[in-house]
Amino acid sequence: MPETVPVDISRTPGAPLAEFDPSPLTIASGDLVFWVNDDEEDSHKPQSIDPQSNTWMDFPIPRRIPGEPVASSNTVVFLNTTAAVRVVQYACELHPGETGTIMVEPQT
Repeated sequence: MPETVPVDISRTPGAPLAEFDPSPLTIASGDLVFWVNDDEEDSHKPQSIDPQSNTWMDFPIPRRIPGEPVASSNTVVFLNTTAAVRVVQYACELHPGETGTIMVEPQT
């Protein structure tokens, strides 16, 4: 059964860029990755670095307001129909220095 796995977007006070945590992230094929923006300074828009990959987010992920629900549009499903681990590298479209990696295990 697919799992929903959170990735936190946060910034250390005084740091110029936010970080994706965890990165690298290992998930099973079919799992959903759910980005939660805990950065108090900016919105973020994770996108695949692979030019052949589809765009993930239609809109930037706004800062999370404590006590408010997180939008379900922050979720992307990752599939892997090959026999090898699929490596997905991504970056924030709004802040290109913010990068992350997702390792998608093959379907079993």
